[in-house]
Amino acid sequence: MALNKKIPVNLFVNRLLAIGCLLCLTLSVLANGLTRQGYKQSVTTVDASMPFVSAEGQFSIALPQNVSSAGPLTSKTPTRSLSGMAFTWRMTEGQFGVTFADGNPPIDQASAQQVLNEVHDAVLTQAKSADGSLLKDEPLQTPYSGDELRFSLPQSVAVFRIFVIGNRVYQVLLNIPNDQSAQLDVALKTMDTFKVISPAEAAAISKKRIADATPSPLPQKSSVRKAVTDAQDQGLKGKVKTVAVEDEDLTGRASVKRKPTITYNFNDEGNLTRKDLYDYRGNLFQITVYGYIDGNRVENSGIVRHEYDPPPAVATSASSKADTRYNLLHKYKYNEKGRFTEDVSFHNDGKLASRHLFNYKGNEVEELVYSGDGTLNQKYVNVLGDNGEIKEHRTFDPKTDAIRDTIFCSYEYDAKGNWIKRTDSRLVTTDGNTQQQPASVFYRMITYY
Repeated sequence: MALNKKIPVNLFVNRLLAIGCLLCLTLSVLANGLTRQGYKQSVTTVDASMPFVSAEGQFSIALPQNVSSAGPLTSKTPTRSLSGMAFTWRMTEGQFGVTFADGNPPIDQASAQQVLNEVHDAVLTQAKSADGSLLKDEPLQTPYSGDELRFSLPQSVAVFRIFVIGNRVYQVLLNIPNDQSAQLDVALKTMDTFKVISPAEAAAISKKRIADATPSPLPQKSSVRKAVTDAQDQGLKGKVKTVAVEDEDLTGRASVKRKPTITYNFNDEGNLTRKDLYDYRGNLFQITVYGYIDGNRVENSGIVRHEYDPPPAVATSASSKADTRYNLLHKYKYNEKGRFTEDVSFHNDGKLASRHLFNYKGNEVEELVYSGDGTLNQKYVNVLGDNGEIKEHRTFDPKTDAIRDTIFCSYEYDAKGNWIKRTDSRLVTTDGNTQQQPASVFYRMITYY
């Protein structure tokens, strides 16, 4: 059933990705031949009571907690764009994958079958063009309506299961080498464990992950205080309680157009008590609390693990000299004008972690960041406006001192004089004309005491 006009397998993968078959990325192994080097775990050893769970994707499957690869995906069908995530697992039986992607415009009940048909037909057409022979094309007999397609490819058998559930397209894929064909039934049983979880279940999972990662609050009272409050260091005016920052991509390259990036919490004295950082998906990934221990400014951090994160690094044994009450200790310096000039941080065993220096010259501030071994690894120069706001931000190569990037900033302000919208632009040359072109927008939602 293969077509006479063949498409190289790697091109086949790219075409499928381009028109909606998001999960076919796992077939890219065919371009270099199938190998199971390093595939040490069998699906038969996975504890079905502890399946992989994606809170964002709202699904589970009896595969290992640590994925082999994960990343964002965007694609298009003839009627809409799709964006979501893909996960793959390399097992001794072969490769498994799951993707989820939401439709824009949204998929409703009236269009669900059409979207299913579009993805189905894309898989069918392109698999045949890659010298694939169709073995099976049937509606799925599972709790979820959809289609299953099975192909014989030059070095493997590929199984696609496609579901459209609400506004989401799910795909579950198996790519099993020919020399592992005896394990096909075992592998198919793993595919059978795919389950969609409810929004409430997903929310509960996310809530528990955050709770488990959140450090306990640190003491806020100390006889030794910073010369300037944290809020003042950030140029904030008034009695600020919280600052929540979101960024919006204007280039079209980001997988999530607008998402949270960072949130600050200040006490009524203007000192930072907590900082939340968000990842490229807009999900909370790091929680840091601040306080004082033995008169020193310290912090503790916790990491929120997400299903798409790489496996955590192997933990090293703590030094006997480590003070387990905190992760980092900070030492600050200010100049005679009350400007922040230095932040030296130490690990809880006393070893130098990093050193931030701020050098002021006129309306410019040079920021230098050194690692614990004394190596300069970051350099920036900010050009400040009349109110201390950043008007121009330059990033330098720390080795060559060449300018890597220049950003120009414009602002909108609230009644207190704090900026609430910042537009970042870059210089773009078109037909010989150079002008500033907006690249991103930052929004600050500020609350006050």
